[in-house]
Amino acid sequence: MTPSGFSQFLNGMPWFAWIAIVAIVCNCINQIVAQSQKHFERIEMIRHGMNPDDRAAGTPEKWQEAEV
Repeated sequence: MTPSGFSQFLNGMPWFAWIAIVAIVCNCINQIVAQSQKHFERIEMIRHGMNPDDRAAGTPEKWQEAEV
């Protein structure tokens, strides 16, 4: 049985090309997980009645409370 074109392509790649492919795949997985986490956090904030776009205006910093 003769190998297919894709199989020949994979077998013909040098070892250092695999390092780049693995790095790209891992980075993609990392980005997907991070984006999913941000999405779930946003959904939970909405469920708890919070405005997810207004995170910075939550509580003032201590230096903002001080009287001058």
